[in-house]
Amino acid sequence: MVQLVGIPTAVAAANPALTRVVNVDAPGRYKTFEASVVKRLSNRWSANIGGSYTWYDDVPTTNPGYPSNPNGQFNEQYTRWDFKMSGIYDGPWGIRFSPVFRHQAGQVFGRNTSVSSSNPVLGATTVYMTAFDLRQDNINILDLGTEKVVNLPANTRVRLFLDLFNITNSHASETITTTTGVNFLRPSAIVAPRVARVGFRFMW
Repeated sequence: MVQLVGIPTAVAAANPALTRVVNVDAPGRYKTFEASVVKRLSNRWSANIGGSYTWYDDVPTTNPGYPSNPNGQFNEQYTRWDFKMSGIYDGPWGIRFSPVFRHQAGQVFGRNTSVSSSNPVLGATTVYMTAFDLRQDNINILDLGTEKVVNLPANTRVRLFLDLFNITNSHASETITTTTGVNFLRPSAIVAPRVARVGFRFMW
């Protein structure tokens, strides 16, 4: 017999409690193809181009809280891809240009809603109201960095730079509301607007 001190009787009576956690069967399969090309710096310019394409296949799961679609299936099959191109060009008057272009596929989604249940195990379950084949905005960003190094007396140099971000002023949505209601498809995060940065740095 073990004497419990300072523990309410109701709490003591509820212990020991046996908790069993069962991992649900939820495997997935992902296939990715990647490629890149690099041009080393010569003749005053260099380039780096690369991208990837991924096939996603999240197979059926028995998890009751996992989103389901109208066809009664639980699997999600979709693709994602991205592409990036950057380079360096040493132009006239000692000015170096460093452009960067990025392309990213938008997130795939399906309109969903939350359905409550009196079953304490199920609780509130997210259910797809449409097929999982809608896609958010693709994101295309073009940045450009420029710099020039000016030599000063006493082995001192100053680096002048002008950086431009999101030159095309893209306003693609990064995150949107996917639940059914008045806010459906309303962006909650968008790409930051066009920004310029000017500065200098002393080197000695």
